[in-house]
Amino acid sequence: GGSATAITLRGKLIAVAVGSRRQVNVYKLSAGGTPALLATTPTSLMGKKLSLAYPYLHLIEGNKSGWQHCLGGQGCCRVPTQVFTLDEQAGTLTLAGSYSTTEAILPFGAAFGRHVVIPLERGYQVLRAESAP
Repeated sequence: GGSATAITLRGKLIAVAVGSRRQVNVYKLSAGGTPALLATTPTSLMGKKLSLAYPYLHLIEGNKSGWQHCLGGQGCCRVPTQVFTLDEQAGTLTLAGSYSTTEAILPFGAAFGRHVVIPLERGYQVLRAESAP
């Protein structure tokens, strides 16, 4: 149901952002390759990019053409990202935190669990998602 706006695969897990419904679904592939819904959660973002750094799932709001314009020097904006924690045993995705960064550096960043490493002109910026109070 709905249109997939982003998808990522890591091992036997497939994460799909359903932008039209503003939700994220995580599926687990069985031994036969059939996907079974493992967890789903609503989101406030219409995700355009996903990064699964188990057990954390980063959902990025930005749009692909925005990144291209920004990298081409046509103006950059800040894009929000939500971080969810996946609990396979319970079959849940829980909001762990959020952050916002510039579109130009997102394609070159890397997610490592709760941490995101983003290259800057001189060095790196490391972001860590924290649970909201």
